[in-house]
Amino acid sequence: KYVHKPWQAPADVLKQAGVVLGQTYPERIIEDLRKARAVSVANMLDMKRQTLQHIDNGGYDIIVLPDGTTTRVFTKQEYRLDKSGQLLPPPLKREPRPSSPSHPSSPSSPRQTTLDSFLDLSPE
Repeated sequence: KYVHKPWQAPADVLKQAGVVLGQTYPERIIEDLRKARAVSVANMLDMKRQTLQHIDNGGYDIIVLPDGTTTRVFTKQEYRLDKSGQLLPPPLKREPRPSSPSHPSSPSSPRQTTLDSFLDLSPE
């Protein structure tokens, strides 16, 4: 139950498992995931603003391949900048496709439930 979040385990559970946080198991590295992510995104955008010549008109990164040719690579929306270094607005939303319970990203699918629990970003 606490394998991915041992810092949430009660003391008796940690003791029974032989876990001493900071000694037999590392302390939690990131305390506030949302804040750390925001800092990371801001740092990435700052770096990208220093290399605007490697961004196309759609905000996608352009990389140089070993043979000297260039190619456009996928860039997450939150990192897409225009040629002046401003964030590009997200594209207009399309109508959602109906999802079925068997689809891997369906809210009720076992895969999505597992991902949601592993990536739980709810405040603690």
